[in-house]
Amino acid sequence: MNVFRAAARLVRKPRVPSAKQPDEPNQLAGPSTLTTLPTSLLTHIALFLPDIADVVHYVQALHLSSLDPLIHLGHSHAKSDLWPALRLRHATDLKNLHILALLKVHGLRVELCDGVVDLKKLQPLLSPSTQVVVTSVPAQLTKKSTHDDWFTQLATLPVVGLVWPTDRRTRPDLLLRHLPRLVHLHTLVLDSVDECLGAVLAFLPSSSIVSLDLALSSVRLDESVERRRRRRVIRRSASSPPPPLSPAMLHHVVQWLETHAVRRFLVRCTDFDVNATTKPLFHALAGAPALTDLAIGDMDVAHVLRGLYFPLPCSLRRLTLVNAHFATGTGMWLANVVDGATYLTELVLSAVTMEEMDEWTYLYEVLPRSSITSLTIVGCDLANQDCRHLAVHLPRSSVTYVDISNNAHVSTKGLWALEYAVPNVIVVSKEHGAPKTPSLVRHVMGHPTMNSLTSFAG
Repeated sequence: MNVFRAAARLVRKPRVPSAKQPDEPNQLAGPSTLTTLPTSLLTHIALFLPDIADVVHYVQALHLSSLDPLIHLGHSHAKSDLWPALRLRHATDLKNLHILALLKVHGLRVELCDGVVDLKKLQPLLSPSTQVVVTSVPAQLTKKSTHDDWFTQLATLPVVGLVWPTDRRTRPDLLLRHLPRLVHLHTLVLDSVDECLGAVLAFLPSSSIVSLDLALSSVRLDESVERRRRRRVIRRSASSPPPPLSPAMLHHVVQWLETHAVRRFLVRCTDFDVNATTKPLFHALAGAPALTDLAIGDMDVAHVLRGLYFPLPCSLRRLTLVNAHFATGTGMWLANVVDGATYLTELVLSAVTMEEMDEWTYLYEVLPRSSITSLTIVGCDLANQDCRHLAVHLPRSSVTYVDISNNAHVSTKGLWALEYAVPNVIVVSKEHGAPKTPSLVRHVMGHPTMNSLTSFAG
């Protein structure tokens, strides 16, 4: 990339003429030119490059003699934190010597996406501890290969994560046949509806899956807007099609929650009939003994729970609510579940609305009694008054990180109040405008399907 080449020209030492030139150039990098920057610094810079192609360009541009400076990446905890997946995007990736070298060094997690990768060539390059994540099934294969062959070969790899394909050209019906053979699979993402949905959910109770994202195709919502408060009521429109998750389908999910050590679950309340299936689903969630990450979207608390007692499971570490609405008198529910969740350390609220803004104070008041260390309230129409309330209670809490981005009524005065009251707490505020229809998966994972693949951890 040009930016890397420009940087290389700035830090490169003049080349010293040599009487003897090597017969063949190094195949892994450009000319053996030293730089004024220490190798350790160059290596740490590489840790922050998000894409494998950028790393290759970086190494080439700085003319590192080899990829050896990156070798300690394989022994560093930063490998999984900052560079979580080696992404293979093109059919030619396995012919690239740079990528092959990085695959050898950084081979704990490999992501197959956006291209046709020869799985037969990939298999011998993987170490026994490698985890494979499939975010894209190739729509077109070579004439000598079929989707059945590709899925057969895929079943021989240690696939731990899968985004279910919905493009008919990718033959999801064939993948369904091979699904039981993916014995290492523990994370499944269903982000749209197809004819295989019911069969896939029926497979859950007999599978090894412990992490499920059900963020299906969006529906048109009725919006009742008060001119003064601008609050959104989340209900299915009368002209919307039936919810994609039938009671029979959700029964399989409930059975899976009751029989498996489920670690993560994501669901949108507009994807099922809350009148028929809310009680068994939320009872199963409350009784899930291993659940650590729960994300719920499109939730009208008064309509969905209707007085249902729903304590969070004791094992829960992270709770995410996206596009949730709290009618008058229901704000206490959020405070109660946070107060009663002994091990909850991270609370994420995105596009959450309170009809009575004063009910936010219920949440602020329980923070000192909770175990929350990370608090995210983005796009929730907070004001400077909320910052002042937070400033009163945060000093007595365990919170070390606060994100109040995309709250248009929070000014520098509110931020100053927070920073003055809790100087040791990291306060983040980015004003880029909250999306009108926030994506649950994007907020949880950073991408409409997956980006950093943090949901595939461990």
